[in-house]
Amino acid sequence: MSRDILVEELRRDRDAAIEEADYERQRAEIAAQRAETLRAETQRLRARVQELLDLRPSDLQLTKPFQVRLVGKGRKERICPLWPQTAAVLKTYCQHRALDRHDTKPLFANQRGGALTRFGVRY
Repeated sequence: MSRDILVEELRRDRDAAIEEADYERQRAEIAAQRAETLRAETQRLRARVQELLDLRPSDLQLTKPFQVRLVGKGRKERICPLWPQTAAVLKTYCQHRALDRHDTKPLFANQRGGALTRFGVRY
């Protein structure tokens, strides 16, 4: 094997390792942002975990007055005010995930894009 071929193979292996590391870093960043958003909402809204997991972007009003529509047990709906800080976290999260405010996809999704379960929150 000539030296040039060996150098090229090493360069390709290095580039593949860098791409994989970037992918893993991005996945970790998204998971961390999702966890922070869930934590902020749970603490400030006093909502059940399942109420938060059922949220859709269409349930959020991120312009003044900031509020969220939660659907609880028995399909009971309640409108809760949001703190400006919570609204800012949610707005950033939606922008990062490229969610339109009229979307009906889950706000908090798993790696496959489906709804996050309460077991997935623990993971």
